[in-house]
Amino acid sequence: MNYSTNGLDSLTKTPVILDTMVLLRMLADKSPYVNVLEKIKEKCNKIVFSTPILKECMGKAYKEGMSTSIMIRKLEELNQIKKLKKCNKTSIDKARKLINSKNYKKPADDYDLKFIEAALADKASIITKDQGLLNMNPYNCGKTNLEIITPEDYLENS
Repeated sequence: MNYSTNGLDSLTKTPVILDTMVLLRMLADKSPYVNVLEKIKEKCNKIVFSTPILKECMGKAYKEGMSTSIMIRKLEELNQIKKLKKCNKTSIDKARKLINSKNYKKPADDYDLKFIEAALADKASIITKDQGLLNMNPYNCGKTNLEIITPEDYLENS
């Protein structure tokens, strides 16, 4: 990635990974997360997800007042406008192998590793409120440097 001085200009057209709560709050039209969706539609080419990310979202949808069927319908709406991209298993396995082969930094919370793996698989930036992930910014693995930012930073700087 080509970084500007603030590191965020590279987010224009870069795919993004949304952590579970950011994605669910965005789909539930909660402020300011609904603004993240509008910015993604305007600036970003895809929201990347993996099967583990999707499973976690389905398990937590109720926390944001959504049934899984509502969440799936909202994701389908994003898919119809070509804003969703699923990571393929081979790419994720490759990312996992790279992280493990050289003992690259891993999140303190093992549940967050799925976001790093998906981001590496698709060279995506991560948008999160999770302090453990944010403390890893920028994430350097091999020749890949990933941005990990808050929704507020994404809104202000993309």
